[in-house]
Amino acid sequence: MTRSTRADDEGYTLVEMLVVVILLGIIGGIVSTTAIGGMRSTRQAQNRAYSTEAIQAQIERMARDIRVADPIRAASSTSLTVDDYRNSTTCVRNTWAVSEGNKVQTSITYPTWASCTAYPSTATPTSTVTRTILTSLDTSSTSVFTYGDANNATIASPTTTQIYNVRISITQSGLENRAGVTFATSVGVRNATLS
Repeated sequence: MTRSTRADDEGYTLVEMLVVVILLGIIGGIVSTTAIGGMRSTRQAQNRAYSTEAIQAQIERMARDIRVADPIRAASSTSLTVDDYRNSTTCVRNTWAVSEGNKVQTSITYPTWASCTAYPSTATPTSTVTRTILTSLDTSSTSVFTYGDANNATIASPTTTQIYNVRISITQSGLENRAGVTFATSVGVRNATLS
């Protein structure tokens, strides 16, 4: 008995199957490349937004502490130390310093105002907290701290009594070969009278 073949029973040839597989591979590659590119762009935008938010928050905190500080104890292009009097009894000595691309804040709390009258203090602190507040900083192009005198001229080698304003400039290196994020602000020093 011979079997008769009908035209609708023939199926697909191997060549037709290979063509379909290749076309699906090309279309899948295009779709996945587009999806991966979109996800990468979204991740980069989120990282930039997080960096921006972190830098803005830290600059605002530093500016607030510098604005109410009295006096500035030490100043250089990579560090700044100020005394903050709080709760009408305690003194907090804040130091911000750049070390190995990180901005580190050290806060030393003393029990009385009198403890902060000498720099460096000989009193025993009630607490010392050191924390990294920003990472991946690019300090190769500009100084983090620059200082202005009463005429708003930049002071090359500042002494604490010359400083009338503090300019803070922070650049965080870009991730994934993107441009870095830079923020800057200027803070007037408490009890300084500009001419």
